[in-house]
Amino acid sequence: MSNGQAVSVTFTEVGTFAYQCPIHPRMEGAVNVVPQGRAYTTAAQAATDAAVEQGLIRALVDPNRAGALSRTSRTQLEDGSSLWSVPVGPRVQTPHGFLELAEYFPSDLSIQPGDTVRWLFESPHTVTFLPRGAPLPSPVPPSAKPSDQYDGSSFYHSGTLTYTGERLGVYELRFPDQGAFEYVCLLHVPEGQRGIVRVE
Repeated sequence: MSNGQAVSVTFTEVGTFAYQCPIHPRMEGAVNVVPQGRAYTTAAQAATDAAVEQGLIRALVDPNRAGALSRTSRTQLEDGSSLWSVPVGPRVQTPHGFLELAEYFPSDLSIQPGDTVRWLFESPHTVTFLPRGAPLPSPVPPSAKPSDQYDGSSFYHSGTLTYTGERLGVYELRFPDQGAFEYVCLLHVPEGQRGIVRVE
């Protein structure tokens, strides 16, 4: 589902019913259906509880965003070019699971011709360079990498990568030519997850 969409479920029996997002581990919730006449959560109380919880969670975002930016690094290689490491989608631990920052850190990166960018995936995302004017593919296609060097016009796509529990997902491209090259996460375009590599 995309941002702004909704789904409704009607509960006809008393009980506790757990639900989850199969895309995001530990993103879980539960609906407690109580017998008639028992106290239940009113809409006003639900709105108040949600506002308090959102405030607590949002207070965690800025420090984690700063931490992700601090992990952006540049390493000089033997041939004189640079290798840039760009964290993708870090997770913010909260009392009820995690909050995923659908961002590239940084989302606007300036490098020199011949430099390489290595994206490090902490949660499910893609790095996708589309040919100019091409529509967003749906569903998310398999990975595509015509070359280790980005040619500025072909379809380059990491596939959905994430942290496996042992190591970060990695996608790497070298940029030989000058230009401004935009890319997106196909999973989070509706949330605005976009990036640009400026080769100057």
